[in-house]
Amino acid sequence: MTQPNLEDVSVRKLLNESLQVVGRGTGFEPQDDWVSLSISKDVPGDVRVDPFLLRQALVNLVSNAMEVSPTDQAVELAVTMKDSFLRFVVRDHGPGVTQEVAKRAFEPFFTSKPEGIGLGLAIVEKVARLHGGKVVLENWDHGAQAVFDIPIKTKE
Repeated sequence: MTQPNLEDVSVRKLLNESLQVVGRGTGFEPQDDWVSLSISKDVPGDVRVDPFLLRQALVNLVSNAMEVSPTDQAVELAVTMKDSFLRFVVRDHGPGVTQEVAKRAFEPFFTSKPEGIGLGLAIVEKVARLHGGKVVLENWDHGAQAVFDIPIKTKE
């Protein structure tokens, strides 16, 4: 992964494909209530990104959130624009993260899970960096959230 292969991609299609991948891996179907998806009106229809890499990052973020959320609580995925950045916020309803975990979560092979290998969030961080963006893991009122930002160039 040295350079992203940028293409014009529909944000909705990218989200739907990512959620279908997560759904297949968990036995859930995208129409089930396991994820609450919101897309802000200011999000462009198409963005120039590497769809394979971005899909992998979203799958990793949503899968992690599902693993720690109770089955009766939907994972929240919100897509907005923040300045010139496309922002994905994935929220779980789990126990949250300690400062140590939040600081080290994106290190390759670091994991706080008994069966994890510690590559999922490292891949997410690499994808963000390759797109010129960043990702942070932090607590919110009901668990943890990952905030994944990538710059979007406006059409001239």
